[in-house]
This record gives sequence, structure tokens and C-alpha cells, in this order.
Amino acid sequence: MPCCELHPRVMTPEDEQRELEALPADWWPPGVLERLSRVAAFYDGAAVFLTGATGFVGTLVLEKLLRSCPGVSTVYVLVRHNKGVPLRERLRSHLDKVVFSKAREACPDYLRKVVAVAGDCTQPGLGISPADAAELTGRVSVVFHVAATVRFDADLWTATVTNVGSTCEVIALAKRMPNLNEQCCVHTVRSEARTSYCVVIAGHNYYRRLDEVVTSRLQAFVYMSTAYSHAPRDEIDEKFYPPALKAEELLKLISVMDDEQLAQLLPLLMGDWPNTYTFTKAIAEDLIHSEAVGLPASIIRPSIVSSTYQEPLALWVGNMYGPTAAGAGSSVGLLHAMHMDRSALVDGVPADMVANATLGCAWDTWCRHSSQTPTQRATAEPVIYNYVSTPRHPISWDLLCRYVQKGTDYPSIRNLWVAYVVLLKEKYLYVIAAVVLHLIPAMIVDSFLYLKGMKPILWNMYSKIHMVSQALEPFWTKEWTFKDDNVVSLLVRLGEADRKLFPFDIADYDWECHLANTMRGFRLYIMNESFDNLEAARKRYHRLLVLHYTLLAIASAVLLLVLWRILAAHIGL
Repeated sequence: MPCCELHPRVMTPEDEQRELEALPADWWPPGVLERLSRVAAFYDGAAVFLTGATGFVGTLVLEKLLRSCPGVSTVYVLVRHNKGVPLRERLRSHLDKVVFSKAREACPDYLRKVVAVAGDCTQPGLGISPADAAELTGRVSVVFHVAATVRFDADLWTATVTNVGSTCEVIALAKRMPNLNEQCCVHTVRSEARTSYCVVIAGHNYYRRLDEVVTSRLQAFVYMSTAYSHAPRDEIDEKFYPPALKAEELLKLISVMDDEQLAQLLPLLMGDWPNTYTFTKAIAEDLIHSEAVGLPASIIRPSIVSSTYQEPLALWVGNMYGPTAAGAGSSVGLLHAMHMDRSALVDGVPADMVANATLGCAWDTWCRHSSQTPTQRATAEPVIYNYVSTPRHPISWDLLCRYVQKGTDYPSIRNLWVAYVVLLKEKYLYVIAAVVLHLIPAMIVDSFLYLKGMKPILWNMYSKIHMVSQALEPFWTKEWTFKDDNVVSLLVRLGEADRKLFPFDIADYDWECHLANTMRGFRLYIMNESFDNLEAARKRYHRLLVLHYTLLAIASAVLLLVLWRILAAHIGL
């Protein structure tokens, strides 16, 4: 306590921290969270290399680094070169998006901190020039490999080159990265079991010198996989499982076979894997397992990634693939039937929590690695984090869909029909429902458009929707048992400031609140509609609702009449 106004109390940093910790974190002044956060401090002075920075989750990782890690020195982002558009201009256009609005306020010099590196994950060496590679290996201490093709229907060549080939190259780059931070771990590893080989794709060598001495000074290398990388298993723990093929075998295979041969061989190669995405992710994980031994490496496996929960913008969604496409189709009244086990548990996680968990995993990876002896570090396996929801915060598909249905108060002005979905576990019932609710209305509407001299649209739209639904069926009809012990341990090690600044505890996630506003997010970020026309959209939706129930009543009356006629004919009335 001060003795008088002329002699105020002089507080040491320790006294100030103790007083702050005695208060609820919500009462802390601005900037205190960043100052007290150990995770944010981990990035002080760090140069980060991020792939996939223009993708959905990669965008949020970049945004969070700029907004909540003020000490980060540089973020190198891999950006594909686009003819006619300068690389810097393309990056600036991405950073000007609304999702970066808060990051621009928190980090006014973001254009200086974010450095675009011309490259392509489908190219050998990531398509990075020797000069850029030298700068990366000379400065970077934290690597996030987030880039991937998330298309479930991607051909094997594309999925392999993007998901497996790029991982080969990022590992090779990470092995050559020194770290300017004196607190980092320095060790040398030589694996006698490794052999060097060369795969030639499009005239380039892909995987080179695997038997070289590995001198690692980077602090953390985090690879983003998926919780469904081993989908054929019913129980998925935070550990490595053997893949169907080794990376070198698959890379050699796609280098000697054409697209037609690969398409014919694909069912035999994949076996019980539901698609090329999960299949190649499993192989990429095995590559991390074998080639990142001794590195401060880890793998994060998020499950189904949904729109953002709270930050930087609630309900933001950055792509139209997979579940997002299905959700958008349902919200505008296109998708009405799903082949789904309504009683099964769904595993989903918000995208912003995934980004926070990813940044926390890098810190935890460094903590684990630096606490080991040199001998332990030399043989340490990468750590796996299953970032999932079912172990601690489960929800069924039935309850999820009921929550989403509450969001019809935010319809789009372009809604084609009322938003409703029928969940059917039996395949034959789903096929009947798809014909009645999708294909027959599509034929009627397209015929009307054709007669009016307009281009038919619904049949093609439903064809695409059914392709997406078919790709998602394995995830809608099966239930997995996940373990997330490493994620729980990470949460325990976080301080209050870290948990507040980087929230990713799935137990704090409010399913109902988030899902009930999902249509609002689709309206804003998929349909690009402001709230200026919300009342008009509600009136239009109300008319569609009246028409829907009118047609339903007529159809029910016709069905009852037909049944009555059949019954009357049967009993001779």
C-alpha cells in the first residue's frame, strides 16, 4: 500500500503479476493477456513458415499469429504464383479480407511481417527458389505444414503429390533449418536404417538423400492431418498406425502409371479407406513418423472442421468443400435428404479452436522436446494430438440437425425452398427420398425453365450435391472412438492467460448457440448478403413456408385418397 499520494507504491513485475492473477481474466487490461501468455511468448522474435495460408484453417492460423502474438518477427507464407498478378499483390488481397480486420488493427505493420514466398505444394522442392529456400533455412524456427487438398474426390495423383509429396519436401526443408533463438534444442541424428532413393515426377527428383545427417535447430514443426486419417479403424488413439503403403512406394507408383491405370488400381490400393484424402493423409503421417524422428515435430488431427465459433469473426467459413457444402445446400433449401445414422455421434470442432490448438501444439512440442536429454531427443517420436469433441463433449447427428434448424430466422434472399432435412439410416430409404425430394422436383423445375427458354440448373446442382453426399456418407453413418489424452495434458499445462488468449477447450464449446446461428454465417460469408435485405428474405421465406405446407397438405390428401380408393376396392365398398 502507498504511504501517501507523494510516495505511491512501486510494484515489481512479480507483484503486478500476482495482483493480476488474483483478478478474473476478463478484468485484465488490454495487452496483459499477450504479455502473460507463455504461448505468445514462444513466438517472440520467431520467424514462422506456414503452408496453406490461403486455405480455411491456414488463414485462421495466420490471422491468430498476427493478432495475438505481437512478438512474432516474420511469417513466411507459401503462395502459388499466379500469372498476371504480382505475388505481393495477391498476398495483400488475401490480407485485405474481412477475416483479417481485427488482425490489421492489432498489428498495423502486418504487411511487413507477412512475407510471401513463391511456391507450389505440387512441385518438387515446393517450387521455392534457391534464394528463398536459403532465407527460410537461415531464419525460420517454427514450421506449420497446413497445406493439403481436402477434396474427397481428388484423383490419386493430385492427392499424393499435394498431401504426401509436399510433406516430403517440408520435412527436407525443416531438417536444414537453424534457429537463431539460443534457447532452442540442438542435436544431431543419423539413422542407419534410412536409404536414399529418387522418384522422378514430371522430370524432377522428388525425394532425395534420406540418409543424410540431420542437424535440427528448429523449435517446432507441426503437421496438420485429420482425425480420420485411419478411418478403417473403429478406435483411434494418439499414436501412429501402419498405412496401406509407404510414401516412397506410392510416389514411385504415381510416377510410372498414367491416370487411367491409377484409377483402375485405386480401389485395390485404398482398401477400406473412404477416399484419397484420408488415404494419403495416413501415408503422410507415416512419413512424419519415419523421417521426423529426433525433430521437435508433432501432428495435430482435427476432426470435421466447422465455421468459427468466436474469433476473429463468429461463424466465418472460408471454403465450400465437404460438410460446408452440405450445410450451405441445406440452408438454401436444396438438400433435403441425407443418408445418415441420426443416433450416431458426430465429431466436429470449430475452425478458430483448431487454429488456437495448432499454435498451442507448437509451444507444447517445444516444451516437450527441450525438457528431454540429448539422447532422448535423438530417438523421440513426433507427438500426436487428436483434436476431437466426442470424448469430452459429444453430440448426436439428430441433435445437431435440430439445433441447425433453429437458424431458419436468418434465411437467404436466394433460398430456393424451405430448409429442412430428412435423416435416413437405411440406404434404400435414402435413395427413395432423394428421388422424391431432389430428382423429381429438379426435372419439373428444369423442364419449366427449358420451356421458358432459360438454362436448366437444378439437375446439375443435384448431381454435384449427390456426389458430395456420397463422399461424406462414411462419416455420416459410422461412429469412431477417439482418445485425446495429449490434448487434455496440453490444456492442463496452459496458464489462465493462455487459455483465455488461445481458447480451444472443446468442453467450453456451446453446440446449440453455434449451430443455431450457422445459417447466419452461411448468409454472410457464403451467400455474401448483408442484413439490409434480411426482412425481405424473411418475408420471402415465409411465403415459401406457406407454399411448402400447402403442397405437403395437398400431397397428404392425394395419398390418403389413393389409399382410400385401394382399400375401398379391396373390401368391395
